[in-house]
This record gives sequence, structure tokens and C-alpha cells, in this order.
Amino acid sequence: SFGVYVESHTPDLANVDISNNIFYGNPDEDIELKPESNWRGVAVTDNTFYSPNRNNNRDIIRFNNGSQQGVTVGTNEYEYSATDPNRNIDSYAEYLGIGDSVGDFSDEARKQSKFNWRQEYTSRALFDYLDAGYRN
Repeated sequence: SFGVYVESHTPDLANVDISNNIFYGNPDEDIELKPESNWRGVAVTDNTFYSPNRNNNRDIIRFNNGSQQGVTVGTNEYEYSATDPNRNIDSYAEYLGIGDSVGDFSDEARKQSKFNWRQEYTSRALFDYLDAGYRN
């Protein structure tokens, strides 16, 4: 199984950007590419791979035909363990003490206004909570 699989049947694949993604829990390749001779401007960069159960004999980015022609692999972040990978919106609602479901969080988030602004109900606060579950 793959997070992203790109195989071109179009001879001139160009300007494809696979970036700023979070891949989690894939035991095999996260990205598999099968470059053709005319590929140009294909970039894989700024992705984060969390793979606590990774089969270490597998590649994170695999080039199916062995060629990397036309593909640039930039800086990507790799994490092989997670402190709390089961974090989700339900557990965030529970963490906040407002219930234990997406609905409970949504109900509170809908109450946001310029007169009743609560940072803990912003997408940034939720993302930081989720992201902390994948940091050591």
C-alpha cells in the first residue's frame, strides 16, 4: 500500500509537487514513483513521515524503475516512533473537558466570535495537540 503512487502514462509529466503532507503508519512505501524519461519539475519535499510500525527493509520514497530522472527529493522529516499516535479530535475534546466527540468540539468551536475568542478552539491549537502525539 502507498500514501502516494505516481506513474505517468503521459509522456511529459511536469511541475508535480508532492509537499507539505503528513504520512502516518504505512508499513510499506509512503511514496512510490515510476519516472519516465520526459519527467521534469517533479518535487518531493517538506513532507513528514510518522511510521512507528515501519518495515525497515522498505523505502519511504521508492523509485519503481530505479530512475530518479526529473525528480527532486528535498528535505523531508522522518519519525519512527510516536508518543501518543491515537490522538484525534475526540480525545482533544476530552482533553479540554468538554465531552468526547467531534460534535462536542464543533459545538464549542461554533461559539467563537470576536467577543468570545478562545484560542483552544482554533485549528492551530487542535493541530498542535495532534502533532504533539507524534513527537518524542
